[in-house]
Amino acid sequence: MAKLIVAEGLDFAGKSSFVEKFVEKLNKSGYPAIHTYEPGGTNFGNEISKITKYPRRLFDQDLSELTKITLFNASRIENLEKIILPALAEDKIVVVDRFWWTTLVYADPSIEKEVMQLHKILQGDIRADFTFLCDIDYSTFIERRGFRGNCDEIEDSLFQRFDLMRSRYLDLADKDSNSMVLSQSLSVDEKVMVAYTRLRRRLSDDRRRTAARKADNVRSEFARA
Repeated sequence: MAKLIVAEGLDFAGKSSFVEKFVEKLNKSGYPAIHTYEPGGTNFGNEISKITKYPRRLFDQDLSELTKITLFNASRIENLEKIILPALAEDKIVVVDRFWWTTLVYADPSIEKEVMQLHKILQGDIRADFTFLCDIDYSTFIERRGFRGNCDEIEDSLFQRFDLMRSRYLDLADKDSNSMVLSQSLSVDEKVMVAYTRLRRRLSDDRRRTAARKADNVRSEFARA
């Protein structure tokens, strides 16, 4: 049953509310599940999140784009080793609020090659079994953000490159057959039911494939006997 499920999307797209209710639905339905988030998820990762959001406040200077990406990946490795992989080994479903798509989308386009190289080196064959992209348009983003004071450095980049970043998310989803875009027109509960139905279908398909493989193995044993 172990599955790595990722919720991706821009700030204020409703990812965190979706993840919380989705994990609650899974557990109530008999599917042991936990959730974590990025950047963060561990004590180390939470400190990394503060550094990447407020470098000017903390150090009186900006971080280079490559430094930020390196820090994000360091946070992810900790999350993988301390939270995600152990939970998967216990046959649990792990739902992650953001993963590597966000690292790519929020990075400056000029270092996309380096982002992909680090991703391949550090994460290897680790891939999400399914990704749900919570979509949001600019007017809804502005409406939901409201008057929340000054932006952190990451949110500031979102204001400057919103359309580009949204289109990059949608392009990633379009190229990944194991993904689904959740429209902003859906309520949180509706998103949860759509995601739950899709995941149950996947789990059912996996069980059928496993049963078919076992049957093939039994037939092979009889044929050799």
